Amino acid sequence: MGETIKTCSVCGKEHPASALELSFKRPDIIAEMTEEERAERCRNNDDIYIIEDQGRYFIRGLVALPVPEKNDNYCIGIWAEVEKEAFHRIWDLWDDENQYKEPPMKGILANDIPSHSNTNGLKIQIKLSDPSTRPFYEVTDQSHFLYKEQKEGISAHRAYEYSEFIS
Repeated sequence: MGETIKTCSVCGKEHPASALELSFKRPDIIAEMTEEERAERCRNNDDIYIIEDQGRYFIRGLVALPVPEKNDNYCIGIWAEVEKEAFHRIWDLWDDENQYKEPPMKGILANDIPSHSNTNGLKIQIKLSDPSTRPFYEVTDQSHFLYKEQKEGISAHRAYEYSEFIS
């Protein structure tokens, strides 16, 4: 039996599932809206969403999970909700080569990751790195399983399990 093949939501090509990383297209609250609601209530691009009538701000970033077997990270592309001031600061620094010097900012995850309980609303620290990389998110709740995976790492099999959630 061969490896599962998935169609990439970005390029439309087929790839082995293990070559893809789990990524969310929108924050959960926005994914639940109809296309019409999103058009009326939101402003967005590939990396930001704003729910204008609620004054809510979202940034797309990465939760990096070390995979020691591969000497690499498995990154989950996920959204975080931030305060208005943090949103504007991140926006101002988006193309700045020195953004890595910015102190971490607070946020909360805005997606529920399959196989984890209650990641939507989980507190994080947001760390900017450079203009070619989305912000990195560090889970701060030490009792949460995702925190443990981020600190201790995951197996290559666990990375594959995450990729199996890609629809």
